[in-house]
Amino acid sequence: LNTSFSSNDSEDKNSNLKLTEQVKLFVDECHKRGIKVIADLPSCGAYDMFLTNPELFLKDEKQCSVVPSDWTDVRLFNTGKNDELNPDLMSIHKKFVDMIIELGFDGIRADVATIKPANFWQELITYTKEKDSEFMFLAEASDSWREPPSKFAEFTPYDKLLESGFDGYYGSFFNLKEWNAEQFIEHIKFNKKLISSFPENKNVILSFTTHDELSPIILHGENFSVMISWLYATLPFNPYCIDGFFTGDYYIYPWENKKAETTYTDDDSYFVHSGKMDIFNFSRKPDGKNKFINDNFKKAMKFRQDNLSLITKGNFIPLKTDNNRVFAFERVLNNNIVIVIGNLDFRNDTDKIVIKTSGIKNKTYFDIINQEGYIRIKHNKIEIPLHAGEIKVLRIGKAN
Repeated sequence: LNTSFSSNDSEDKNSNLKLTEQVKLFVDECHKRGIKVIADLPSCGAYDMFLTNPELFLKDEKQCSVVPSDWTDVRLFNTGKNDELNPDLMSIHKKFVDMIIELGFDGIRADVATIKPANFWQELITYTKEKDSEFMFLAEASDSWREPPSKFAEFTPYDKLLESGFDGYYGSFFNLKEWNAEQFIEHIKFNKKLISSFPENKNVILSFTTHDELSPIILHGENFSVMISWLYATLPFNPYCIDGFFTGDYYIYPWENKKAETTYTDDDSYFVHSGKMDIFNFSRKPDGKNKFINDNFKKAMKFRQDNLSLITKGNFIPLKTDNNRVFAFERVLNNNIVIVIGNLDFRNDTDKIVIKTSGIKNKTYFDIINQEGYIRIKHNKIEIPLHAGEIKVLRIGKAN
């Protein structure tokens, strides 16, 4: 489903319904299944929009349109500055909001939200929530983003976006592929502190894998995907994954760089980021046939749903290990204790990891939730072997 600023595009030529009726039907059917639907709000304008409305766009020193980063099919909007916003561009965004609220959408994911001023977002979000107080705004922004995609663009950091009214943002969890255990745990603590600093509820997206990232199975093999699935299930933030992740799609496309039969941009070849989900072409359905990844994803999501109070309300307690490539943490709510241990060394097994805990010496019952394996609990310490990239999820309780 592609939603532009003023209309909806559809590839379903066999339907007798009008485009807006097709979109409304899609949203209604999602709602019947308990699925919320959010629209992707473009950060820039398409090249053809620039040709028809050049007054809405920024110009460089030579009065040419500005291409942000390497996004050759779009041009940078002239949103104005915090003290003087562009009213024409604001009006277009408000009309977009009116359109998708009428169609029944539940929220907006603002693409590269950082390149618009904070006051622009504050005005648009206030306008929207006056119409629907439950409408969600998610900022595509991260604490690790430090500069805009163009010297001509604005840059509003993640914290200012949250202050302007966004309900959530993307954590930098995509860096897990290169972090050690301490860096990972520190980022969890950073985000817990961040969202608790706001009086209203804010959310952090567990963006381990996105359309901008190489497939986890390419980066570190299938164990990395399994690790991500169980971190989705046990961390106190919101899981987020793209289609194909849970089946081990490599996102390799045979049409990459080949000439396109039809194009709607000024590029006549199929541009593809190899190993990343193709969002630029009329692509195939996400695929992948990795049963090990898929079974773990299903099991992890069921575990999260069955233990939602523990995951969302339980204490998060980091645990010390004797290896800086191995992280460990507890999730505790009343007498419900879950311990998560993961090996960020994706090349080497570890024969024995020692994890220091507190107060479990009398709790002699344990269960490895995600798979079988050896474990020893003695004198407030856990001893466990881990394969390269392996994660273990343990439930600890008193003996019957």
